[in-house]
Amino acid sequence: MTTHPLRAVFAATVIASAAAAQPPATPHELLQATLWVQGASEYRAAARQAFAVATRTLDRALADPTWSALVSPPAGAPDRPPAVIVDVDETVLDNTRYQARLVLENARYGGETWAAWTAECDAPAVPGARPFCRHAAERGVTVFYVTNRRHAAREATRKNLAALGFPVDEAGATILTRGSSTSKIERRARIAKTHRVLVIVGDNASDFDGAFERADRATRDALVEKHGPWWGERWVILPNPMYGSWENALLGDDRRTRGPDRLDAKHARLDPGAKWRRPAASADTTGIAAGPMPAWSTMTEVAIWLQTRRPARVQLRYWPRGAATEARLTEPTSTDASGDHIATVVVDGLRTGTRYDYEVYVDGARRRFAHRLSFRTQPQWRWRSDPPPITFAFGSCAFVNDPPFDRPGPGYGGDFGIFDAIAATRPDFMLWVGDNTYLREPELHTESAMRYRYRHTRGFAPMQRLLASTHHYAIWDDHDYGPDNSDRSFPLKQTALRVFRDYWPAPAYGTPSAPGCYHRFTWGDADFFLLDDRTYREPAPAEGQYAEDYLGATQLAWLIDGLRTSDATLKFVVNGNQVLNTISKHERYTRFAEGRRLFEAIRRHRIGGVMFLSGDRHIAELNVARLDGLYPLYDFTSSPLTSGAGYHADEKDNPSRVDGTWVTRTRNFGRVAITGPKDDRRVVLSCHGPDGATLWQHVVRATDLRSPE
Repeated sequence: MTTHPLRAVFAATVIASAAAAQPPATPHELLQATLWVQGASEYRAAARQAFAVATRTLDRALADPTWSALVSPPAGAPDRPPAVIVDVDETVLDNTRYQARLVLENARYGGETWAAWTAECDAPAVPGARPFCRHAAERGVTVFYVTNRRHAAREATRKNLAALGFPVDEAGATILTRGSSTSKIERRARIAKTHRVLVIVGDNASDFDGAFERADRATRDALVEKHGPWWGERWVILPNPMYGSWENALLGDDRRTRGPDRLDAKHARLDPGAKWRRPAASADTTGIAAGPMPAWSTMTEVAIWLQTRRPARVQLRYWPRGAATEARLTEPTSTDASGDHIATVVVDGLRTGTRYDYEVYVDGARRRFAHRLSFRTQPQWRWRSDPPPITFAFGSCAFVNDPPFDRPGPGYGGDFGIFDAIAATRPDFMLWVGDNTYLREPELHTESAMRYRYRHTRGFAPMQRLLASTHHYAIWDDHDYGPDNSDRSFPLKQTALRVFRDYWPAPAYGTPSAPGCYHRFTWGDADFFLLDDRTYREPAPAEGQYAEDYLGATQLAWLIDGLRTSDATLKFVVNGNQVLNTISKHERYTRFAEGRRLFEAIRRHRIGGVMFLSGDRHIAELNVARLDGLYPLYDFTSSPLTSGAGYHADEKDNPSRVDGTWVTRTRNFGRVAITGPKDDRRVVLSCHGPDGATLWQHVVRATDLRSPE
């Protein structure tokens, strides 16, 4: 769907006023703090209390010639005239109007917007600040305003302070702005050469002692304890929950003016106590049944999938992260019962390599979610740089309990927290490798019954955060295609494909002469060939025998041609069944003659970089085949996500398994990380338990996946 600036303006008229006035769907990180400082009587009381303490301290300090608020006062200080040091922003001047603008515009601090704000000279006084400063001046005490505003803002700062009645001279000589560093150590020392500093008032620990600067949280906590008697005496601190060096200490780095994932990082630092367990996320209850879910992504287009509860008009409002003023609105997409109330919104004309935030509107009303909504486009890296790092997760066999239709007994599905564990790894995308939905017996006869099962699974509350957090690609296996171990004889295979395509959007599926769920996509320097292992499969042969067709002639030719013409460093072939296991009595590609033709084509055409990903088995393992005339072929199997975890005693000594990679009786997911420069790409394969813990890891170098000379 194309969106144009003018068209977006006209289309937005119905909801523009609401969209402009409302905060983003995911609350801005400053919302609660800014609202508290602006609107809470408790904040005003705390500020007045702080300056009342400072006033009483100042009066006592004037009578004590040994009193100093500096950790290391210079010699001769008792003979110098008295002074107090106050910070400016959020100590004597209230900048919450600027913070409020950031919240309402879903923007972040920026030098240009901050300079424009200070130039307005419109910041009100912090409660209690003006009486304290005037009291000090009346007692012959010089008030120094030590601020990290830049020198260019000094005159605007002086005008703002003077207009509010603060004691400040015409030249602004007592306003000490920052130089090349934000540190206030040198400026305090400069004041101490001519004055005896009696009280310091600020909102940031580094306003009082340079030891707090760049210190981690533990060090800062220790310094607070070390200077315990000084707080409320020589040093008076005001509450500032909006910003400060405390954030950098807590988050472990200095991302004050950038950090696109700052809100997520703050969530990760919360301590809910050892007994807390994350509650299940839920789909929106005011019109959204499931999603939204970013589906495929290219360099300039993405597809966003969602499902409403009733016929509705759906629109997305989206913008590059940190640039809410560039927001656009998609044209409406209508949902109806015949399409299962599904909307797949294709957004084009996007910037390459860019993260976008977005909001969802249903019938003109913005819907709220418990998680942040975003999507990304792929970078345009060829001829410009090394390929980007790639991380993706994959898994299979996701069973969601539904007691009226399940077998009697305990629920077969479990460990649903695995979906949050996958989301926490922040993959570029998620690959669903079959059995993503489990059709029950009543759902194998009609399209409406199939759609019920897909709808039930997709709307599962614990899955919603993962669906929203990354892009998604999928193939099927037997349970989301038809009966257990189903094949080309299933009479509703075209119906199943229609339903599958509705729930898992892709730019194209199959070929005109051979429809199916197989398709191909590219991410960075990796090509992914997602296979349909059911539509053309010959019925299973007897034990010990081999069948002919698995993918079918057309799909096999499509795969081999695609592998031959791909110039990708890595070529992942994604299949529902295992590919390289040679001893399993269960479904596997090596029980079909077709498999030998595929391996021969890879050898004959010298196709490098091929790796396999598979599911189905309810165990995880890494198999490797060392065939004559070929480099090592790897098959990484990950299963199950939430269905019952298994164990196959007869495969305990599988000769093709890489040692230490067999995971049984444990739900799991796979993760693949591709890193390194173009000529030395490394593939890190890892298997993770339902809590995200790493169960094993294996590294493969792309240079080892080349045909022998």
